[in-house]
This record gives sequence, C-alpha cells and structure tokens, in this order.
Amino acid sequence: MSADLVMKPKSGNQWRNMDLPLIMLEDGAWCRSFIPTVFLWAGTQPNFWCIEAKKLHPALQAIFDVAFPGMNHNVQPKGPIMGLVNQHLCSWGSNFRSTAIALVTSFLATSKDNNIDDNKDNKDDYEQELAASLLENWAFLYEDLDNHDPNKIYQSVFILEMIESAHINATAGSLDVPALNTDALQLNGMQALERAFNIVAKPKNFTDTFSTGTNSVKGSIKACKTPLKHNKSTSKDNTTASTFSEANCSLATSEYYASLQRQGMKYTIDMIALVRRQQAAQNATSEDSLKLKGGRALLCK
Repeated sequence: MSADLVMKPKSGNQWRNMDLPLIMLEDGAWCRSFIPTVFLWAGTQPNFWCIEAKKLHPALQAIFDVAFPGMNHNVQPKGPIMGLVNQHLCSWGSNFRSTAIALVTSFLATSKDNNIDDNKDNKDDYEQELAASLLENWAFLYEDLDNHDPNKIYQSVFILEMIESAHINATAGSLDVPALNTDALQLNGMQALERAFNIVAKPKNFTDTFSTGTNSVKGSIKACKTPLKHNKSTSKDNTTASTFSEANCSLATSEYYASLQRQGMKYTIDMIALVRRQQAAQNATSEDSLKLKGGRALLCK
C-alpha cells in the first residue's frame, strides 16, 4: 500500500498541489471531484466551523478510495492531502461569511425607503431597524418575511441564494461515497446570515471586529482591522473576522442543524431541488436572450 511520500512542504511552510500524489492531479480530479466531495461531507457536520482531524482523516480516506479505486493509497494524518484540504475548508468557510454579508448588504441597500434622505445617520438607523426586524422571530428564514409560515421556513430569498452560492456551486462534481452517506445532505449557512444581520442591527457590539457602513460600495459592510490569528493550515498569520468565529457561531450552527433534522431529509432535498429548478429557469432565460443578439453572441456553440 502506498502512502503520502511528502511529509513536509517542498517550498516554504504551505502545502501546494505539487505535493499531492500525481494521480490526484490528472484530469483535474483534485479540484473537479475530490474537493467538492469534501465540501459535501463537511456540510453534513454538526459544527463545520471546526472539524476535528480524527473525523476528517477517515473521511478523506473514504473519498480517496472512491475517487481512485484500486490505488490502495494510505492518506497520512499530517500529509499534503490533509494539509491542502484544511486550506480549502478555510476558504469554504470564508465563502459562507462573504456570501452572507453580500446578501444582507445588497438587500438592505435596495430596501431603503424612498423617503430616506441622504443623511448618513438616517440611513444607518434605517438599516439597523430593518435588520433587527428580520432577526425578530427569525423572520429572515421564511419565504414571506411578514408571514411566518412554518411550512415555508428556510425558503427565504437569503437562504435560497446561500444554498446556490455556497452549497450547490461548491459541491458540483462531488462523488457518491457510500461509506460517508453523502446522500444525507444538510444545509449550513443560516448562522452566517444571522450573524451578518446582527452586525448591522447591533453595530456597537462588533466595533472591535467589524463595522457597518455604506460609504464605499453602495450598501456594503466594511471590514475593519481584526486581530491577527495563526492559520494552522497555511502556517501563516492572517486576519479573520472574529465575529464569524467558531466561538460565536458554533451554538447557532448546532441549533439550526437540529432544526433541519426535525424537518426530515425530504425537506432538505426538496429545498435543493427548488434551487436547482430556479437555476435551470435562469439558464433557459439566458439562452433565450442570446437568440435575440447578433452573430457575435453565437460564435461559440
């Protein structure tokens, strides 16, 4: 049985794709199917903000065995596969955070009442009040923000956009790994949305890590200086918005996870199917619009 031969990065302190077994780089298998499957599995974890190595390692071995059958390769706990996957998981978590902030700020920017004048304080007050109202009784989770139908929970425009941007797109090309029960999908991201709304509704609570504002990009939340942290996966110091840390989000994550479990697996599958139907409709609309354009739009068929 083979194993990861490289036990430390070839250059610097960070693992690179060149450190992986060569078979994982053939036909782009690493990015095309292996990593999406890792994201799919990670999305089923009760607390995906911090996945323990003792859980991640056997999962990677199971994925490798399906992705490269017959290779009999032993994934090492401190080898390049584990190291690079941890880097990708950090980026994946950041995608949830940035997507949540983008969705919230875009909604707030387009929801300002026409009577609001150009006074910045008035705009900030409006955003804070609107964000607070959406947090009340978790209104931001429902299809109708004013009518909280329990049969339509987790079907708001925020959640559906989050599913598409941070879940479906990230897991496209994933493999079926029976040992990991990858069919038992769970959706994460609600806690990131809740945190983003909280940043706007209660900015004074986050002055040490984040602030809100609409001075740069319209309706954008501006990240301020954040404490330096040491990233174990990259062996580098970086800045991370600590308001989205495991300490702040893990409880909300576990509670949303339990809520979805009570709804049953069919509910989750139906939500994903709804997003896929919306994607298909959007793609069909895009194709129809091309037919109305000149010959340049049809140069590549």
